[in-house]
Amino acid sequence: HTPQGFCAHFESTETFIDADRCVLCGCCADVCPVTLEDGSKPLLYHGRQSLPGKPSIEKRRQPLCQANCPLGVNVQGYVALTRVGRYKEALDLIRRDNILPGICGRICTHPCELACRRGELDAPLAIRDIKRFVADQGRVARQHSPTEGNTPCSPQGERSQPHAPAVAVIGSGPAGLAAAADLARFGYAPTIFEKEPRAGGVLRYGIGPYRLPRDILDEEIEVIRELGVHILTNTPIDFATGLEDLKKRFAAIIVTTGAW
Repeated sequence: HTPQGFCAHFESTETFIDADRCVLCGCCADVCPVTLEDGSKPLLYHGRQSLPGKPSIEKRRQPLCQANCPLGVNVQGYVALTRVGRYKEALDLIRRDNILPGICGRICTHPCELACRRGELDAPLAIRDIKRFVADQGRVARQHSPTEGNTPCSPQGERSQPHAPAVAVIGSGPAGLAAAADLARFGYAPTIFEKEPRAGGVLRYGIGPYRLPRDILDEEIEVIRELGVHILTNTPIDFATGLEDLKKRFAAIIVTTGAW
């Protein structure tokens, strides 16, 4: 209350509805294919005379596509960004949790699609194909403008520093690459040790090039190198004697040799 009268503040929450296209017919609530555990619909509509005057979608839990992704990638986020042509933002969002989108866009078993609620209506979204498309768009952008900021950053925007703690990563398979990328994005200085002539581990030596083209693999590894990850190939580590030497040179050691 003030001398001029009363003042009311309304806090508007996201309705997840395109207000410009909504005509308040209520048909969306009638045809919504999703049913919650209690039998209700996640799409709420109380008529034309109610506030906020438009339907709203309740999002009380994690989307099933994201929950079923082993890495927890924000599927709804990057699909929405892709829909409006914001490919770089979509790729950055994917790489927050999945540093190998071009690879997963080709070989992932896509459990997210099995859980997609759209499948209850007709067919699930082609989530893996969308990821592949976004990764390929990023690859084209890098080729045309290699100096443009296409390298994924951490939420803190950090990169490995000259005097950052050094971490040794044994193995350059998907686990080693992902671990080293996250370490670099959080300000560490990771070095990957790989016994084979080329980095990639099971991605290179366990999956045929007909399914995972080697230029795609090399491009993904190059993105990780640009984060500040140093990769040493033809460098096997003897677990009987070599670990003691690594302990003297590195603050920590991560062993990622699970595939073999």
